[in-house]
Amino acid sequence: MDNALYIVWDEDEATGIPVIDEQYRSMVSMINTLYYFIGQDRGDEFLKPVMKMVEQFALLHFATQEEMMLQTGYEQLDEHRKMHQTLLENARQILYEQATPEGAIRALRFLSQWWRKHMNGEDKKFVEHCRKHGEFINAWNAV
Repeated sequence: MDNALYIVWDEDEATGIPVIDEQYRSMVSMINTLYYFIGQDRGDEFLKPVMKMVEQFALLHFATQEEMMLQTGYEQLDEHRKMHQTLLENARQILYEQATPEGAIRALRFLSQWWRKHMNGEDKKFVEHCRKHGEFINAWNAV
């Protein structure tokens, strides 16, 4: 495994909501950090610290999004909240498993799937909803 980035942040993926975009950049960084250490044959050593950061990230990111959804009357809030809960449970399951090289690779797959399917998939619906509430985005950008 070479040491190139696993996921490269592309500004075309930016939502236009700075707080969300910064959180997305953080997630990409955590994925790339785990990938780097797997490439150094140290994935098992860094699995738990990275997954602890992911857990803390998820708590903040999900709370941020869910508050935005609540404030803008997002109709899929309950469904999205359930997805968040499942992602958090899966991240915690990895965190509390025995750290092994194979576990680090499973975690990398989980995180990259989270990025591709949820953040670049399900979250796009939420972002489109927020764009219809321009005044809301402006208020969040001012924070």
